[in-house]
Amino acid sequence: MGSRNNIKLGFIATASSELNNNYKTINAFNCYYTGRRGTGGEWVSNNETRNFWIQVKCPDLVRVWKIALRGRGTNTQRIYIWQLEASTDGENFVTLREAPTPTYLGNEVQQFEVDTVCKYNCYRLLCLEAEPSNPGLSYMQIFIYSD
Repeated sequence: MGSRNNIKLGFIATASSELNNNYKTINAFNCYYTGRRGTGGEWVSNNETRNFWIQVKCPDLVRVWKIALRGRGTNTQRIYIWQLEASTDGENFVTLREAPTPTYLGNEVQQFEVDTVCKYNCYRLLCLEAEPSNPGLSYMQIFIYSD
């Protein structure tokens, strides 16, 4: 399992797998995409096409109202059946949003509203099905309500 901590801010990004060190989980959360490998690149699964995930653990409980996702730059390794899940313990997840089937995560940023009144600290994109050959994300952002 890939993992990298942002100790300064307390966020922890993890995934079910990473292709290699050039395609780290944290790349999806850097808020920029430069079209290359490594820093500013993409998170890529290690050839998983079913039931793989990427998640971020926030330092505090937060309520999400929207997510933004962008698939890989090549647009041939797309995730197309997915759901957003949340947890307060990192083990027991509830589904917050199921994307209409199919909803392809291609090479443009797409935004999806989330309807929940609960606060969580773990948010996971569970990828149920994807195209072959190392699907992944180049961008994932959660938008939270301010208290």
